[in-house]
This record gives sequence, structure tokens and C-alpha cells, in this order.
Amino acid sequence: SSRVAYHAWRESTLQAEFGRYFDPSLVAGKDVLDFGCGGGELSFALVRMGARSCIGVDLGQAMIEQARGQVRDEPITFQCAKDTHSIDLPDASIDVIACFDVMEHIMEYRAIIREWYRVLKPGGHVLISWQPWFHPYGHHAYCYIPVPWAHLLLNEKAITEVCARVVDLPQFDPPLWDRDSAGKRINRFRVAIEAGRASENNYLNKLTTWRFEQLCTDVGLRIEKREFSEFEGPAVVRRLSRALSTLPRVREFFTANVSYRLKKAG
Repeated sequence: SSRVAYHAWRESTLQAEFGRYFDPSLVAGKDVLDFGCGGGELSFALVRMGARSCIGVDLGQAMIEQARGQVRDEPITFQCAKDTHSIDLPDASIDVIACFDVMEHIMEYRAIIREWYRVLKPGGHVLISWQPWFHPYGHHAYCYIPVPWAHLLLNEKAITEVCARVVDLPQFDPPLWDRDSAGKRINRFRVAIEAGRASENNYLNKLTTWRFEQLCTDVGLRIEKREFSEFEGPAVVRRLSRALSTLPRVREFFTANVSYRLKKAG
């Protein structure tokens, strides 16, 4: 409903998500990197959990400026990334990297995973939570297409066109990100179509858990813990999700979320 309300909701949600998958003691007294920090909501939560310091990094200059405006006396700094494939930090300078709800949006993920390894201190951890590509709503368009696995049935051009038509509907109540600063409705999908970008999915990388694990292993990040979370909903749905998410070939289709605790050898 507003950026202030969204910021408050996002901060409480991320803190709850962190506590669901990880022990806060993993960040207590540590120098932490919040990779893909957005408006800094997780960064502030990490400091409250006891992090000695936190550096939030994001590509969005506006989001970084918003985050900087929230800092008072917390040991937090925010910086805008210079590019999509590197991290502007010294080697072995970070104890813990937190990456929440971001992995599916990292287009240069091979380079970034290598960068994670480089900036981590020996024995350091990566704590990550994300929705992989084959998640039922891996298309990230639930507001417009509440149809599971629609991205496996429709191509990107068709998904963009459907979203554009939904936003144009008079009865559609646009969420915050479909409004400009004055609250007026905008149609970013229609803009993409008119610019000839309807078939270019430029914010989702289609990364699967299998590929992610392979890349992490290749650079030397060991998987200490992995958790595929079951769907919410009726008991039968939860049981089905819990059972199917244990099967290697299909689990990504039937998980609500996946979290990893990775470790750099020390």
C-alpha cells in the first residue's frame, strides 16, 4: 500500500525467514555481506541478530539511497554494485554472506558464486534462501497469472502479454511496484512489449538447484545443509509436497522454497 508499509512488512518477513532456516548465532559477532540487499531490510535484521557489521550491496541506486536514509547509529554501510559480475570487496574480508530471495535474479550467477568464494574468509558461510526455476510460481507473476507452472506451459512473450493485459484491466488493483511515485498505474509489461523486449526474460535466470549445487561445488563451497520446504495449505498438499520434495528428479517442482548453508574450507 505504501513504501513505508512495504519496508516494515519486508523487514519482519525476512527476519522470520532467516530464523526459520538458520540459527542467528551464525551471524553473531561476524562481518556480514547482505548480497542483493534491496532496501536494506535484511541488513537491519542481521545487525539486530548480533552481527558485528553489515555491508549491503545491490544494483539499484534508488534502493541503496533508500537504505542509507534508514541508517542511524547501526554498524551498516550500503554500496551500489559497479557491475553484475563482481563484488567490490577485498579477498577474505567477510565472515558470512546472506542472500535471500535474490538468487533467481542474479544473471551473472557463475561469476558471482566465484566472487562469494573470493570475499569469504576461510571457514566462512553463505546463507541462502530462494525459489528455484521449477517452483510452481517460478515465473514470479503470481499477481497476474496465479497458475502453477505457467512458465513451463507458456513462453516468455506470452507471459509478458498476459501480464500486460491484466494490468490494463480496470478492475485490477495494481500492487506497489505497478505504480509510479504519485501512485498512478504503470504497465511495465506493455513498455517491454513496445520496446521489443517481450521475449526477453531479463530478471529471472532460470537457475535450477542442480546447476546451483554443481557451481558451488566447482568453486569450493561445501554444502553443509540443504532444506526443501513443503507447501503451505491443506494437510494433503503439505504431505504430498513433503514426499515429492525428497525425490531428486522432481523435488524442485514441489518445494515452496529451498535454503542452503554453504561453507568455504578453512
